[in-house]
Amino acid sequence: MPHDKSFATFLDERLRERDLNLKKLSELSGITFRHLECLREGSFAHLPAAPYVRGYLKKLAGILDFDADAWWHELEYESTIQRSGRGDELPKNRFALQSLSGYGWMALIALLAVLYIGFRFSVVFGTPQLTLAYPKDAITRVATATIVIAGKLGGGDSLLVNEEVVRTLPDGAWEKSLSLQPGLNTIEVTAKKFLGGETRVIRQVIYEPPLLPASTSSPF
Repeated sequence: MPHDKSFATFLDERLRERDLNLKKLSELSGITFRHLECLREGSFAHLPAAPYVRGYLKKLAGILDFDADAWWHELEYESTIQRSGRGDELPKNRFALQSLSGYGWMALIALLAVLYIGFRFSVVFGTPQLTLAYPKDAITRVATATIVIAGKLGGGDSLLVNEEVVRTLPDGAWEKSLSLQPGLNTIEVTAKKFLGGETRVIRQVIYEPPLLPASTSSPF
């Protein structure tokens, strides 16, 4: 049966009768203060979709002692509440990630493209990585006439040891046997890229042949 007053007026009267305010009613019902204000002011357009408002009425009915269904049917009949349909949205979660706009996606794609180009530029035009497993020190002393120099190449197209090309394994590992002259030997290892720079490492190896024992003559 239609009421002779608006729901906003009815709600205001019930609050006065029970000596309640909206803040206390919000605590008792669990309904946000802002939505209670909209109900009290009759601003139904600012409330969420109809199913939520109907739930609000049921909560308030238990506290303020009124017929929620009767008020719901009257408000629904007067079309003062948004009907739940395709155009309605659930209340937004302010902690949820917002979808990117068209410009946002374009900016993200542009950023990824710049990062990819920068990575490819480093791969193609950068300097190769060259490490030596032996000899590790800048100056090494040995007592053998032959040594095996070894290391690993990363991101390079060619490797030279004393201007001689050395083949590398698929994982970049390489080694080269060298014959030494007595005294100081300089070893130059160079890694190159076809369109990039080069990395050069120099090692010095001092070959000290073992001393032969002095010969002694036997008396006759």
